[in-house]
Formats: sequence, C-alpha cells, structure tokens
Amino acid sequence: MKTVRKIFFRSFLLQSIWNYELMQGAGYLYCIFPKLKELYQSPFDLSTACLRHLNYFNTHPYTVSAVLGRNARIEEENRLSHDTAAAASNRFKLQMGGPLAALGDKIFWSTWRPFTGLLGVLAVFLRLRPGFLVPLGFILIYNIPVIRFRYRTLIKAYTGELDLIDVVKRINTRFINSILPAAGLVTTAVCLGAVFYRWGPVRGGLLLGFTAAVALVRGRYRVSATLLLYAVSLAVFTGSLIVKW
Repeated sequence: MKTVRKIFFRSFLLQSIWNYELMQGAGYLYCIFPKLKELYQSPFDLSTACLRHLNYFNTHPYTVSAVLGRNARIEEENRLSHDTAAAASNRFKLQMGGPLAALGDKIFWSTWRPFTGLLGVLAVFLRLRPGFLVPLGFILIYNIPVIRFRYRTLIKAYTGELDLIDVVKRINTRFINSILPAAGLVTTAVCLGAVFYRWGPVRGGLLLGFTAAVALVRGRYRVSATLLLYAVSLAVFTGSLIVKW
C-alpha cells in the first residue's frame, strides 16, 4: 500500500504538465510511475511500461484515482506480459476516462462546488466572526470530502472492491438526481431568508429581483457566466462609487 499512497499524492499533480497533444497523458504517467518502478526492475521493461502509459488520456482530476487504482492492479496482474498489460490498461483507460469525467463534472463542478459556495455566501450574510472562518470553512468543507473520495476510490479500485460501472449508475440515479439538488434548494432558501433578515424586505427584494433578472438574461440570451460575473461586478463597483459620491 505504500506505493499506492505515493500514487495518491502524485495524483494531485495530474494536470501540472497538461498539454493539447496528450491532455493528461504525461501527468498520468507521472502518477502511476511508482507502481511501474516497483514492478519492472530492468530499464528496458520499465521504459516499455512507461511508453504504454504515455498516450492520450483525459478525465476529471478527482475521479482519476479510480483509473489509477485499477490500472495499478492491471499492471501487477499482467507484469509478465507487456502486450497483455498494454491492451488491458489502454482499453480500460479509454473506456472509463469519458464516463468518469462526466461523473466528476456532475458531482463536483455542477453540484458540490455550488452547494459549498452557497454555504459560504450564507456565512457572509450572517456575518460570522472572526471573518477568516468563512474562507477557511469553505476550504475545509469543500476539500475534506473530495480528498476522502479520491483516496478511498484509489484504494478500493486497487483492491478490486470497487465496481466502477455500478458506482456510475448508483451515483447518477440517486446522488445527482435527488440528494444534492434537494440540499441545494434548502441552502438557497436559507440564504434568501438570511438576505431578507439582514437587509430588510426592500433591499432583500431588490437583490432577489436583480438575481432573477441575471438568471433570466443568462437563460434567454445564453450569455456566458463569466461575462455576467464581470458585468455584475462592474455594476456593483459603479454603484458603490455613485453612493459614496
């Protein structure tokens, strides 16, 4: 397990040498290299193993641990035959890279990150003190489950306890479609309550109306979220200058 833990720590650098030709391919080789070095003692065998992992690969950086764990086991089981190891390893990477990327986007980018962001907004509205607890709390609440997920996924994929196809099905049906959306609605309702409590009904209503208008513009005219963010920030900055003047 010592080598697998090395893979885990290296997985945080998966995208450090990202490029348009191999995407995460070079970073993936860097992550799995400790296992290759453990299995192949001769320079020729080690270089052969490295070359078969130095190919195109792309997935979500949080779900890559599942591919790394299973590939480490594949290398271990087929170390006596480079051809078999290469075929099994490459086939698995190609099959699971796309589904795990979509799964990671749904769980972490589209649900978990906005949910924890809403919690941070709620803490700001409630004016929690001392102030440094808000960003610190956001960092801890967001990252602790993510790191735990990455580590447990790597270990279970390596030991064979994790059925990736079954996990994708269960998470897609239960986690995405019921648990997190409900939690997001509850958190949004609490945030709105905090806005009206702190700002009063008039300013709270104006903020709510402004938020609805921004959402309507984005949905109707397909304006990018980044452009809207800049526009809203500019409007808030200009408004603050006018009020002070």
